[in-house]
Amino acid sequence: GIFDLPSKEELVRLRHYQGIYHAFFISPAFPSYIHVGVALVREEDHRMRSVFFVRSRDPETSIVHRSHLNGLLFLRGERVFIMESSKKAQDRFSETILSPTHGDKMRYMTGVSIGLTWHPKSEPYASRTIWRRASPATELRQAMKSCGLFKSNSPDIDPVVRNFFGPEQNLFKSNSLSASGA
Repeated sequence: GIFDLPSKEELVRLRHYQGIYHAFFISPAFPSYIHVGVALVREEDHRMRSVFFVRSRDPETSIVHRSHLNGLLFLRGERVFIMESSKKAQDRFSETILSPTHGDKMRYMTGVSIGLTWHPKSEPYASRTIWRRASPATELRQAMKSCGLFKSNSPDIDPVVRNFFGPEQNLFKSNSLSASGA
């Protein structure tokens, strides 16, 4: 079935994706900001697994929101599929589908993330996403310091990422699909 151990050939191909990534996306909870999370992709028990961390401070209330998802990676065609779930909440499940770009030695992967919002209320949504591979010398703790919410014109956001999401406005409306039409 789809969740069986990968074939030797698939696992060899998946090993190319090992490393630390910054994941950029737009959340309906903060529609005018680019959300930055960190994903660690590594081999474990003959599978390629991911651990996704995101931490953000609400710009209005200063409340810190954290999320931690565990996932499995699969290759189908030339796409990377990541199925993730939360350790704490059994109702949290998401899927990310990424397309590697070949001209930049897989530095960037673009795609879509589909899941349930956790704030302000739980509803389905989909958002475009772009993942940027961190340099091999980057440690996970160092990468996590870059997590958070950023305005699209922030100098802390990579220009490739800023261009991917386009001009600042309601970034979620222009980059997402939502059941509520937000």
